[in-house]
Amino acid sequence: MTSPVMTATGKVSGTHDEGTGVHSFKGIPFAAPPVGDLRWQAP
Repeated sequence: MTSPVMTATGKVSGTHDEGTGVHSFKGIPFAAPPVGDLRWQAP
């Protein structure tokens, strides 16, 4: 696990792959799904 990173909505933690040098943060919600009248509309 990496050290927690502070975002506007709270702290998130991820992993670091030593072989590739990539930091990965998975499972972060980013938006509500478009439902009802918003479905199939332009953003």
